[in-house]
Parts: sequence; C-alpha cells; structure tokens
Amino acid sequence: MGATWFLTVVLSLATTLVACSSARPDPPQVVKLEAHGPRTTVVSVGDILLADAAHRALEQHGYRWPFERVAPLLAEADVVLGNLEGPVTTHRERAFPGKKWSYRMPAKAARALATVGFDVVCLANNHILDYGSRGVADTIVALDEVGIRWFGAGRNEREARRGLVLDVGGFRIGLLGYYQRHLDLALRGGYAGEDHPGPAMLTEDVLEADLKRLRTHADVLIVNFHWGANYRPVSKYQRRMGHRAIDLGADIVNGHHPHIAQGIEIYRGKPIVYSVGNFTFGTPGRFPRGKQGYGLVVRYIFEKNALRFVVATPIAVNNALVKFQPHRVPAAEARSALEPELAEFQTSARWLGDTAVITVGTPGTPPLPFLP
Repeated sequence: MGATWFLTVVLSLATTLVACSSARPDPPQVVKLEAHGPRTTVVSVGDILLADAAHRALEQHGYRWPFERVAPLLAEADVVLGNLEGPVTTHRERAFPGKKWSYRMPAKAARALATVGFDVVCLANNHILDYGSRGVADTIVALDEVGIRWFGAGRNEREARRGLVLDVGGFRIGLLGYYQRHLDLALRGGYAGEDHPGPAMLTEDVLEADLKRLRTHADVLIVNFHWGANYRPVSKYQRRMGHRAIDLGADIVNGHHPHIAQGIEIYRGKPIVYSVGNFTFGTPGRFPRGKQGYGLVVRYIFEKNALRFVVATPIAVNNALVKFQPHRVPAAEARSALEPELAEFQTSARWLGDTAVITVGTPGTPPLPFLP
C-alpha cells in the first residue's frame, strides 16, 4: 500500500509539473508575404522526412525528386505549410540513445523544400529533438538560411510557444504548433523548457494562454497538433482536444502524426483536420502489405478574410508502392479512401474528380477556378 501510494503521489506531482509553465513566450515573429489574388490559400501537407530508407534514392535523383509528382498541388498557394519530421543537422550524437527511430536530414533537404515552394514548417513533433540541442539549433539555422519560417519548437519554451504570424497582403494568419503530452517523455526532457530545447508541449492551459495572446496579432488562428497514434483511427483524446481548441478560439485545427489520413470534422462552423498523414516521408512505413496508404494535401481557402472552403486531395504514400514519390490517385480511389473518413464525422463534401471540397460558412464563388 505504501509503495502504491508513493508512486501515485509522484505521478500526480509529475503531471502537475509538466502541465504548468511559467514561461512568457517571446513576441510572435511577423513575416510579410505577397498575396497572389483575391483569395488567400494556405496549403497544408503532412509529415516530411528526406532521409532514412529514401537516402539512396535521394542521393541518386536529388532531394527535389520526391516532390515531382505532387508539385502542382503546391502551386499558386499564398502559403505552403508542412510538418518537418526531424532535425536538419550533421550532428551524430542522439539525444535518446534507447529510442527506436531517430532521424536527421542534410542541409540540402532544407534547400529542396525552399525550391519546391515551402514557406513555413511546423517543428512540433516527436523527432525534432532526436539529436538534442545541437540538432534543434542547426535546424533553425538551416531553415533561416533558405528563407523557410518555422514554429512549434525552439531553443527554449519561450521560442517554441511564441507562434508565427504571416501577413499576406494585410490578412494576418497566426500559426501555433504543439506535440501531444506524454508523461514519460516529459519526465525525460522531451519538450521545450525554460533552458531546454524541444517542441512545445500541448496542454489546455498553454493552449488557452497562447491563443489569447496571438489573437491580438492575427485575424485567423491555425493550431497544428502532432497527436494521435500511428496508423490508428481518431482517438477520443483527439476529438476532445480538437473541440477544446475551437472552444478556446482556434479557427482551424490542423493535425498530423498518425502517418495516415484521418477524418475532417466541422465543429461550430470550423474545421478540424485530424490528420493530413504523410507527405514525403522517407521510411518504409507500416502499411499492410500490398495496400496503398494515403495522406492529404489540404487547401484552406479564404475569401474576404474568412474561411470558405477546405479542399482535400488524397495522395498515395506507401513507399513500398510509390517508391518515395507520392502521387495523386484516380478519382474513384481517392473517394474510396476519404469518404469513409468524412462520413465518420457527418461531413458533406462536393467531389471534383479526385478532390473533396467542403464548404465552410457562407458559400463563396464556385471553387472550380482554383483547383490545381
């Protein structure tokens, strides 16, 4: 009884400690981007890793090669956003030697992302700290050198939580990123702290404070959550926290981590994209043998500074089949992949070929002209 009681108290105190933060985030970075037309389009893609099993193909074909078949989906966007799943570094000392998978990418990976059109990457994930403080610092330098903005992790908690504001022709888009809290990882220093690098840890208190703070700087707020379980359906935690984020003031919840596409829910008139899945992720993956896996390329389309459409295009991402070059799929295959995920949340969509168009709020002009 004594040992059990002691363990319960320790776990309770640990949970309280990792849930509370005294950090005062730095002011958000504000970056001006050129508007390309009357609409504002933010393209969101999933996990990006230009390394691991893809290394040989990348060295043979170049680091832009994985994007060749999906590049049109990134074209003509005002903002292209992805989840960078690992540090850009040459540092070889792992932060967690016992961790099963640790990833790192060379600087030419960052250059490739810039040349194919990425404007910003989320760093709030479970691999950004794989090579410790040196890895995080090197990543920031590499991204800054090629002009890609970043958020969701940093050299300390103030930097990880500060957020980013993109001013697109006067329309201000605020971005925040968090990695789901895991108690064991928090106790091992797996999240950003006062003097410790890493991803921002997702707690309700932190989320509420950051949304309130960033709202004064932005017209719309997009929160990016690295959450859920790999290759598994949407969890109860994701549903609860997704709803909570909207209740606290988020305008869009943009999720990733499970490596597969998950459903899209419209909650209180605002979208929760539970997982955009993989984009160009260079591991073998754990998809069923011979079965395709799918990610999503999602376009958030704003008219007159209000979200009007969520446009989702499924892409094939099982590297055993696509050989590290994700690509679009025929319309029937796209619908069979995404429609069950939408039905789970009673989400209605209009299909235009391989692409689902979800209308949010008051319908705007027909979406046909802006589809790639």
